[in-house]
Order: sequence, then C-alpha cells, then structure tokens
Amino acid sequence: MTSGADEIEAMASGVAQERAQMDETLKEIRHKLTPGQLVDEVLRHGGEPARNALGNLGSTIAAHPIPALLVGVALLWMAVETHAKGNDDKTSGSAKT
Repeated sequence: MTSGADEIEAMASGVAQERAQMDETLKEIRHKLTPGQLVDEVLRHGGEPARNALGNLGSTIAAHPIPALLVGVALLWMAVETHAKGNDDKTSGSAKT
C-alpha cells in the first residue's frame, strides 16, 4: 500500500473508534435519562419546590382526568410515531449500504 492509502485507512479506523465511543456515551446518557431517573434527579436537586410541583401536577390530573388522558394519549402517539420514524430511517439506511 502507498502511504496515502495507509493514511486513509488510519483515518477510517480512527473514525470507527470515535463512532463506537460516541455510541457508548449515548447509551449511557439514554440509560440515565429514563423518566424515573429524571424524577429522582428533580426531587434530589429541587427539594421542596420540586415536591410541591409534582404534588400540584398530581392534584391537577386528579381534578381534570379527561384532559390529562388526552395529553397522555397525544404524548404516547408522538412517541410511537417518533420511534416508528427512527426505525424507518434505520431500515432505509441499512438498505443503502
């Protein structure tokens, strides 16, 4: 191989290593950003104001269950659509390679 080809191969290897490290970092971030973890972090750092806000949210949901249900359905729908779109992108991307 020529030195130019060696440099390209070394750069490609470096890019692959960086991509693997970024994938691992993103997995760790996703693991830390579960809804339960977020609530725990808010309660731990927010203290009494955070507890009051969550209590008020619970009271509001109890007082107005139909609008809360509609918001929940809308959020679930959005999450499903986003997940489906992400899977479509992965499928179409793998077909191109």
